[in-house]
Amino acid sequence: MWREAILVGVTALAAACTGPDPNLTESGQGRPTVAVEFPAVVAPGSVQDMQVTVDNPGPGDVSVLNVSFTLVGVAGERELPDPLVQPGAEGGSASVVGIDPEPESVSDDGTIYVFGDPDPGTSPAPFLAEGDSTSLTFRVKIPDRLGLLANSVTTYDGRDPTRARGVLVKTEVEASAR
Repeated sequence: MWREAILVGVTALAAACTGPDPNLTESGQGRPTVAVEFPAVVAPGSVQDMQVTVDNPGPGDVSVLNVSFTLVGVAGERELPDPLVQPGAEGGSASVVGIDPEPESVSDDGTIYVFGDPDPGTSPAPFLAEGDSTSLTFRVKIPDRLGLLANSVTTYDGRDPTRARGVLVKTEVEASAR
């Protein structure tokens, strides 16, 4: 009997120490996972493909997938790096010269890309169903200046921004990479 009481106590303590599942929102919906492939070293003025792969392990479909690029600091660096995807104007960023597939819309500053129909009344199917995966390719124009470029790439359900997950992407612009 006392062994059962200890087992129950240890189980309750372990659950209290670990907290809620970081892969789920408070409502129980799953957060998508994101992986980004990009060269570690690039030549100034070149155009590079950034492959963004998003998996939806669920639970729940992702109705509208948003991909955002945010300026971020890099641990160990003394200065804030320039963003890899520069903010722009009028719905575009000069850094992004192509996207496959094409997004439904782009934020005014060109840092948030919306995939799937943002109007809930017209979308018959989710952009990313539970258990599905998608790959997006962003063609990125590298600036002519040398040095570190970095962004946080965050993916989230446009109808539930708490379903978000992001990763750091960084690259070094070097003249020797030509």
